[in-house]
Amino acid sequence: MPVNAIYLGVFWLFYYAIHSALATDRLKRFFADKVPLVSGWYRLLYSLFAGINFALLFWFHSITPSNALFTSSLSFQIIGGVFGTGALIIFMLAMAQYDWRFWVTNTGESQNELVTSGLNSLVRHPLYFAVILALIALVLVLPKWKNLIFAVITFLYIIIGALLEERKLINKYGRPYIDYRERVKMLIPFLI
Repeated sequence: MPVNAIYLGVFWLFYYAIHSALATDRLKRFFADKVPLVSGWYRLLYSLFAGINFALLFWFHSITPSNALFTSSLSFQIIGGVFGTGALIIFMLAMAQYDWRFWVTNTGESQNELVTSGLNSLVRHPLYFAVILALIALVLVLPKWKNLIFAVITFLYIIIGALLEERKLINKYGRPYIDYRERVKMLIPFLI
């Protein structure tokens, strides 16, 4: 396994650790108490910070050389393309289920109702499912060590993030969410 891929893996771990720390209720309360001017804009600032840093790190990831994981073939390219197209479609459908204010407001008031219809009837976290499909596509289309390490780290981060999010959702929705959890898989329809 090449050293470049390991370094990139460390960078991705660092990014995800910061991303998670900034998403904690504790830090949100800190900003609400210490910097009230920022607290009303925290969600938007967090989204911008996360998006810009992800884009920069992904750019760095894309220009970093890496050895091939395996020899690609037309079959892998086609299968990867199918996974990638599926990821894009699921991502767009999942985003359509959210009110735009969800991404910019701190309170979550735009999403007071538990949504269990549409894609949410197949999987509890459709956006994460779309990312998992995109990760598979990435490794199949561009089979490099750096992409495999990125995919594994991101998949593990998704699992941890989903489990933490589940706790928040149980606190927010209570019994209806617990019942929903028993009926619908968390990340991959009918499997996980």
